[in-house]
Amino acid sequence: MALSIAQRLQRNDAHIRITRDWLTEHASEDDTTARIRSRTASQRRKLECLTREHEILVSLASPQPQIDAYGAEQHARDFLTIGSLESFPGIERRGEELRRYLWSLLRRSSALRRFQELFAERCHLVIPHITIRRSMPSFTLQRASQRASFKGCIVSPQRIPEKLCEDLQLCDFADLAQNPLGRLQRKAAVIPELKLLWQSAVPLVDHEQRLLVVSPVSEALQKQYPGVKPPSEDIHGSVLYIREVGASGQNWVLK
Repeated sequence: MALSIAQRLQRNDAHIRITRDWLTEHASEDDTTARIRSRTASQRRKLECLTREHEILVSLASPQPQIDAYGAEQHARDFLTIGSLESFPGIERRGEELRRYLWSLLRRSSALRRFQELFAERCHLVIPHITIRRSMPSFTLQRASQRASFKGCIVSPQRIPEKLCEDLQLCDFADLAQNPLGRLQRKAAVIPELKLLWQSAVPLVDHEQRLLVVSPVSEALQKQYPGVKPPSEDIHGSVLYIREVGASGQNWVLK
């Protein structure tokens, strides 16, 4: 089973500590021998590689690039990140009970909810921002969720199946067979295209998100994603069948 980004970071941090400890331990040794010089140089190169890998992993794990792409201030006005929320003014529930309650305000048929169940980590789940009056949401959250842009969702590249990327003609990985980190970076690079494609897809049945038709992007929607490549015409009309949202393994089929 492939390591998650968090697990990769933990392993990377452990290797960095071990390498740094070795260099510190041997810093005072006589490095005049060829063996010591060679080993020290090798460890320093390893530390440089590990440090670069750490920076990439931190970037892949961070929601900030996607928030910045939306506009940080606008994202804070439009969305509420509930993944680590412990309390909310006007609601008595706390902790996990609060988070479950807020998430439940999105109907199971909500496109925003379905998309995040597929591609977002639990700690990065968002809902349209709410205000509370008389202990209840002051507007119909379901309506707000239909208008909310998928651009405000925080997609994790590790939750995007490689085959899905290839089937949707977002990217391929033929040149990265032995480079798992490179494959994660490539998936991260097409997150905007995935969001646009999914948001432009049309349900075959109203209020049902299990069968989606890949469709041309409207002019209005394309304006929300300036510079983002729309779905290839070759896959227009293809049907995305979501078999079981949130299940492990492949939970979609493109027909």
